[in-house]
Amino acid sequence: IYMEGQGTSGWVSFTEESAEQPTLMTATEQPYYAAEYVDGYILGVDTEGTIFTMRAGSWDRRILGELTLEGERYLALDMAFDYTTKTMYLLTDERNPKEGGHLVKLDYLTGQLTDQGLVSGMDSYGLTLACDNQGVLYTVDCETGGLYTLDRDTAKASFVGATGYLPQEQQSMMVDHKTNRLYWAAYQGFTG
Repeated sequence: IYMEGQGTSGWVSFTEESAEQPTLMTATEQPYYAAEYVDGYILGVDTEGTIFTMRAGSWDRRILGELTLEGERYLALDMAFDYTTKTMYLLTDERNPKEGGHLVKLDYLTGQLTDQGLVSGMDSYGLTLACDNQGVLYTVDCETGGLYTLDRDTAKASFVGATGYLPQEQQSMMVDHKTNRLYWAAYQGFTG
Protein backbone atom coordinates (compact mmCIF):
# COMPACT_ATOMS: atom_id res chain seq x y z
CA ILE A 1 0.00 0.00 0.00
CA TYR A 2 1.26 3.47 -0.79
CA MET A 3 1.23 5.64 2.33
CA GLU A 4 -0.07 9.05 1.23
CA GLY A 5 2.00 11.83 2.73
CA GLN A 6 4.81 9.46 3.76
CA GLY A 7 6.12 8.88 0.23
CA THR A 8 6.63 5.17 0.69
CA SER A 9 5.10 1.82 -0.18
CA GLY A 10 4.86 -1.00 2.30
CA TRP A 11 2.75 -3.33 4.38
CA VAL A 12 0.36 -1.67 6.77
CA SER A 13 -1.88 -2.80 9.59
CA PHE A 14 -5.14 -1.31 10.78
CA THR A 15 -8.30 -2.26 12.58
CA GLU A 16 -11.83 -1.62 11.41
CA GLU A 17 -12.03 1.20 13.94
CA SER A 18 -8.73 2.81 12.85
CA ALA A 19 -8.71 2.26 9.08
CA GLU A 20 -8.10 5.97 8.48
CA GLN A 21 -4.82 5.74 10.45
CA PRO A 22 -2.88 2.67 9.27
CA THR A 23 0.36 1.64 10.94
CA LEU A 24 3.30 1.11 8.59
CA MET A 25 4.70 -2.37 9.43
CA THR A 26 7.58 -2.29 6.95
CA ALA A 27 8.57 -0.03 4.07
CA THR A 28 9.43 -1.52 0.70
CA GLU A 29 11.24 -0.19 -2.32
CA GLN A 30 9.17 -2.28 -4.73
CA PRO A 31 5.41 -1.64 -4.85
CA TYR A 32 3.04 -4.60 -5.23
CA TYR A 33 0.24 -5.22 -7.71
CA ALA A 34 -1.44 -8.20 -6.06
CA ALA A 35 -1.22 -10.22 -2.85
CA GLU A 36 -3.16 -12.83 -0.92
CA TYR A 37 -2.88 -14.07 2.67
CA VAL A 38 -2.84 -17.87 3.20
CA ASP A 39 -2.09 -19.71 6.45
CA GLY A 40 0.20 -17.05 7.94
CA TYR A 41 1.95 -16.22 4.67
CA ILE A 42 1.55 -13.44 2.16
CA LEU A 43 1.98 -14.40 -1.47
CA GLY A 44 2.26 -11.62 -3.97
CA VAL A 45 3.45 -10.22 -7.26
CA ASP A 46 5.29 -6.91 -7.41
CA THR A 47 5.17 -4.29 -10.15
CA GLU A 48 8.04 -6.04 -11.97
CA GLY A 49 6.22 -9.39 -12.14
CA THR A 50 8.29 -11.01 -9.39
CA ILE A 51 6.36 -13.65 -7.43
CA PHE A 52 7.28 -13.77 -3.74
CA THR A 53 6.19 -15.12 -0.39
CA MET A 54 6.79 -13.84 3.13
CA ARG A 55 5.64 -14.70 6.62
CA ALA A 56 3.34 -12.01 7.97
CA GLY A 57 5.24 -10.23 10.72
CA SER A 58 8.76 -11.04 9.54
CA TRP A 59 8.37 -9.28 6.17
CA ASP A 60 11.40 -11.03 4.62
CA ARG A 61 10.63 -11.65 0.94
CA ARG A 62 11.49 -15.04 -0.55
CA ILE A 63 11.43 -14.96 -4.34
CA LEU A 64 9.47 -17.85 -5.91
CA GLY A 65 9.84 -16.84 -9.55
CA GLU A 66 8.60 -14.53 -12.27
CA LEU A 67 5.13 -14.11 -13.75
CA THR A 68 6.21 -15.27 -17.19
CA LEU A 69 3.99 -17.12 -19.67
CA GLU A 70 5.38 -18.42 -22.98
CA GLY A 71 8.50 -16.27 -22.51
CA GLU A 72 6.54 -13.04 -21.91
CA ARG A 73 6.45 -11.26 -18.57
CA TYR A 74 2.99 -10.25 -17.35
CA LEU A 75 1.73 -7.96 -14.62
CA ALA A 76 -0.71 -9.27 -12.04
CA LEU A 77 -4.10 -7.65 -11.48
CA ASP A 78 -5.44 -9.65 -8.54
CA MET A 79 -5.06 -12.95 -6.70
CA ALA A 80 -7.47 -15.33 -4.95
CA PHE A 81 -7.08 -18.53 -2.95
CA ASP A 82 -9.54 -21.40 -3.44
CA TYR A 83 -9.86 -23.07 -0.03
CA THR A 84 -11.85 -25.99 -1.51
CA THR A 85 -8.87 -27.15 -3.60
CA LYS A 86 -6.01 -25.31 -1.83
CA THR A 87 -5.19 -23.57 -5.12
CA MET A 88 -3.91 -20.04 -5.62
CA TYR A 89 -5.13 -18.25 -8.74
CA LEU A 90 -3.98 -15.00 -10.24
CA LEU A 91 -5.28 -12.85 -13.02
CA THR A 92 -2.83 -11.15 -15.37
CA ASP A 93 -3.15 -7.89 -17.21
CA GLU A 94 -3.60 -8.18 -20.97
CA ARG A 95 -0.54 -7.87 -23.25
CA ASN A 96 -2.49 -6.41 -26.18
CA PRO A 97 -5.72 -4.36 -26.17
CA LYS A 98 -8.90 -6.49 -26.22
CA GLU A 99 -6.83 -9.69 -25.92
CA GLY A 100 -7.77 -10.34 -22.30
CA GLY A 101 -5.65 -11.43 -19.39
CA HIS A 102 -4.72 -14.97 -18.37
CA LEU A 103 -6.12 -16.98 -15.49
CA VAL A 104 -3.14 -18.70 -13.90
CA LYS A 105 -2.73 -21.33 -11.19
CA LEU A 106 0.18 -20.57 -8.88
CA ASP A 107 1.75 -23.31 -6.76
CA TYR A 108 2.26 -21.25 -3.64
CA LEU A 109 5.04 -23.51 -2.36
CA THR A 110 7.21 -23.63 -5.49
CA GLY A 111 6.13 -20.69 -7.66
CA GLN A 112 5.26 -22.98 -10.58
CA LEU A 113 2.68 -21.45 -12.92
CA THR A 114 -0.04 -23.25 -14.88
CA ASP A 115 -1.77 -21.11 -17.49
CA GLN A 116 -5.50 -21.87 -17.59
CA GLY A 117 -5.81 -19.71 -20.71
CA LEU A 118 -6.93 -16.28 -21.81
CA VAL A 119 -10.11 -15.17 -20.08
CA SER A 120 -12.91 -15.24 -22.65
CA GLY A 121 -16.61 -14.40 -22.71
CA MET A 122 -16.34 -10.79 -21.50
CA ASP A 123 -16.70 -7.43 -23.23
CA SER A 124 -13.18 -6.48 -22.20
CA TYR A 125 -10.96 -8.15 -19.60
CA GLY A 126 -11.24 -9.13 -15.96
CA LEU A 127 -9.85 -6.61 -13.51
CA THR A 128 -10.39 -8.35 -10.17
CA LEU A 129 -10.35 -11.86 -8.78
CA ALA A 130 -12.01 -13.46 -5.75
CA CYS A 131 -13.00 -16.99 -4.72
CA ASP A 132 -15.98 -17.88 -2.53
CA ASN A 133 -16.39 -20.76 -0.06
CA GLN A 134 -17.68 -23.06 -2.82
CA GLY A 135 -14.62 -22.44 -5.01
CA VAL A 136 -16.39 -20.12 -7.47
CA LEU A 137 -14.08 -17.50 -8.98
CA TYR A 138 -15.42 -13.97 -9.64
CA THR A 139 -14.13 -11.07 -11.70
CA VAL A 140 -15.34 -7.64 -12.84
CA ASP A 141 -15.17 -6.49 -16.47
CA CYS A 142 -12.81 -3.49 -16.67
CA GLU A 143 -14.97 -1.51 -19.11
CA THR A 144 -18.57 -2.37 -18.20
CA GLY A 145 -18.26 -3.18 -14.49
CA GLY A 146 -20.22 -6.37 -15.09
CA LEU A 147 -19.76 -9.15 -12.53
CA TYR A 148 -18.71 -12.54 -13.95
CA THR A 149 -17.83 -15.99 -12.71
CA LEU A 150 -14.73 -17.66 -14.18
CA ASP A 151 -14.43 -21.35 -14.98
CA ARG A 152 -11.27 -22.51 -13.16
CA ASP A 153 -10.32 -24.96 -15.90
CA THR A 154 -11.13 -23.05 -19.11
CA ALA A 155 -10.95 -19.37 -18.02
CA LYS A 156 -14.39 -18.86 -19.65
CA ALA A 157 -16.39 -16.06 -18.06
CA SER A 158 -20.15 -16.20 -17.42
CA PHE A 159 -22.16 -13.04 -16.80
CA VAL A 160 -23.75 -12.75 -13.35
CA GLY A 161 -25.08 -9.18 -13.44
CA ALA A 162 -24.43 -5.47 -13.74
CA THR A 163 -22.81 -3.71 -10.77
CA GLY A 164 -23.70 -0.15 -11.69
CA TYR A 165 -20.06 0.94 -11.46
CA LEU A 166 -17.59 1.64 -14.25
CA PRO A 167 -14.13 0.77 -12.89
CA GLN A 168 -11.02 2.88 -13.42
CA GLU A 169 -7.44 2.00 -12.52
CA GLN A 170 -6.36 -0.80 -10.17
CA GLN A 171 -9.11 -2.64 -8.25
CA SER A 172 -9.28 -5.47 -5.74
CA MET A 173 -11.89 -8.01 -4.73
CA MET A 174 -12.18 -10.55 -1.93
CA VAL A 175 -14.59 -12.81 -0.09
CA ASP A 176 -15.17 -12.68 3.65
CA HIS A 177 -14.90 -16.42 4.29
CA LYS A 178 -16.87 -16.18 7.54
CA THR A 179 -19.95 -14.81 5.78
CA ASN A 180 -19.19 -15.88 2.16
CA ARG A 181 -19.92 -12.28 1.13
CA LEU A 182 -18.12 -10.83 -1.89
CA TYR A 183 -16.48 -7.39 -1.54
CA TRP A 184 -15.06 -5.20 -4.29
CA ALA A 185 -12.81 -2.17 -3.69
CA ALA A 186 -14.41 -0.28 -6.58
CA TYR A 187 -12.86 2.92 -7.83
CA GLN A 188 -14.49 4.76 -10.72
CA GLY A 189 -12.52 7.96 -10.78
CA PHE A 190 -13.38 11.22 -9.10
CA THR A 191 -17.09 10.38 -9.06
CA GLY A 192 -16.91 7.27 -6.93
